[in-house]
Amino acid sequence: MKAITKKYKLLALMAGTLWLTGCSDFLTESDPSNFTVENYFTKPAHARSSVNAIYASLRDPMGSGFGGGTWMMTEFATGLAGTDLGQAVNSYFIKDLQNTSDNGYGVGYWSSYYKGIGNANLSIAKIPAITMDETEKKRVLGEAYFLRAWYYFNLVQMFGNIPLVTEPINLQSEQLYQSPSTAEQVYALIVSDLKAAEASGLPWTDVSGKVSLGAVKSLLAKVYLTMAGFPLKKGNEYYDLAAKKAAEVIDSKQFKLFSTYADLHDPAKKNIEENIFMIQYKTQVTPSNWQVSIIPYNKNISAYSDETGGIYALGDFVKSYATGDLRAKEKQFFYTTFTNESNRNLSVDLGGYFI
Repeated sequence: MKAITKKYKLLALMAGTLWLTGCSDFLTESDPSNFTVENYFTKPAHARSSVNAIYASLRDPMGSGFGGGTWMMTEFATGLAGTDLGQAVNSYFIKDLQNTSDNGYGVGYWSSYYKGIGNANLSIAKIPAITMDETEKKRVLGEAYFLRAWYYFNLVQMFGNIPLVTEPINLQSEQLYQSPSTAEQVYALIVSDLKAAEASGLPWTDVSGKVSLGAVKSLLAKVYLTMAGFPLKKGNEYYDLAAKKAAEVIDSKQFKLFSTYADLHDPAKKNIEENIFMIQYKTQVTPSNWQVSIIPYNKNISAYSDETGGIYALGDFVKSYATGDLRAKEKQFFYTTFTNESNRNLSVDLGGYFI
């Protein structure tokens, strides 16, 4: 009997050991049908899709509704915009120049753009190892460099000294706890990224809305112009660099000003001529919800959108345009009247200047 007991104890110990091993293996096994950073970047389509993901963060701050919208932060900070949307408290904080680190608009820009930077860092690190056409590889990397520069350029202008994250990160990464870099260091990366994009073989224009050489050179001109002034104050050398880079865009003959102001509102003019680089939307696929915030408060003019009066131009701003400037002409850029939703023959006074 004692021998049998010992035998079963041995079998139980062996079964327990097998169960523990099997359980451990099961818990650590990765799902082969699931994409991870380690198994994703293996073919050309992955390079394209990873770069496409970088663009998505361009749209994130552009959403708006009854709580206002992140994009309004830079408008209200000028003191030239008004709102009738009482519950959009972030708008009032910005209008009163009471902008703290917990303001939702600032958090929106910060989180969205660093997400874009994170995706750009991943593409820049992983795409070089993919076996694919080298010309196409350079181009998609050029898009990634441009977009990283675009995000950093906007962040450094809004927030000053910011963390400079240039590598893919995880919870063990040192760059996850990066100290703020100086504006000089951030601008140095921006210029370096744009020069890399400039040399990547991108076409001058791209009607699909992807990054083009025209967009790269235009942004680089704007960066140089900004570096010439506050806060870096690099002066005449950088004003000259900005002028020369802008001249390259003009002299390319790839772009031109619209012949009429109405062309700005024409969907057929998307991504061409005067439009050098645009954030992309698509009706019923990726729609924009700006209308909710830019339509006057409860004037009964819209058949499709809520009317919040979230943001509009103050009269002093509109009156600042020079005589004859079409932007100040009624229904060119701003509307002071519109038609009633149920009777389009009835005119409604909007009580202000609305987009």
